[in-house]
Amino acid sequence: MSGATKPILAALAVLFFSGEASSQELLDPDKAFEFSARALDPSTIEVSYRIAPGYYLYRKNFKLELGAPAGAKLGEPRFPPGHIKKDPIFGEVEIYRDEVKIRLPVALPPDAKEVTLLAGSQGCSDVGICYLPRQQKLKVAMTGLQASPSSLPWDRPNAPAEFSTPAARPEADILKALRLPPRRTAQ
Repeated sequence: MSGATKPILAALAVLFFSGEASSQELLDPDKAFEFSARALDPSTIEVSYRIAPGYYLYRKNFKLELGAPAGAKLGEPRFPPGHIKKDPIFGEVEIYRDEVKIRLPVALPPDAKEVTLLAGSQGCSDVGICYLPRQQKLKVAMTGLQASPSSLPWDRPNAPAEFSTPAARPEADILKALRLPPRRTAQ
């Protein structure tokens, strides 16, 4: 199906289902898809959507960006598995119902106290009416957070070389103080 045909079919579906939708009152998008975000640690933001019963969000329509501060970088978002829906217009699509939590790795300049998150999404009602794509903006405080064990540099898949050996890990000093031998890695 061509890209130009999909919007036309979507508009026809809205017209087709509009009689059914008139018998049910649709929720305001802010109530159907409650958006929030919080910092889990200095390098991870969790984006949450609480999705009302009878509504869903499309995974492919999430657009996540950082607006500020300058120099802030966003890593690849980590989405949980969704549900597959057979859409009469778009075919098989991945959707979220009830709630979705998306983890965003971030790299911030040293003096950053907050970030501006721009989150785009699109959702629909089970009665066949879809909302226009939306973009929401939220400031997320990044201060007063402790690094979680999963955010420590030596636990990341691409750890810097200075953390690649047990003797160079900060935990090695603790083991020496406890008079325990450092962990050995298989060679």
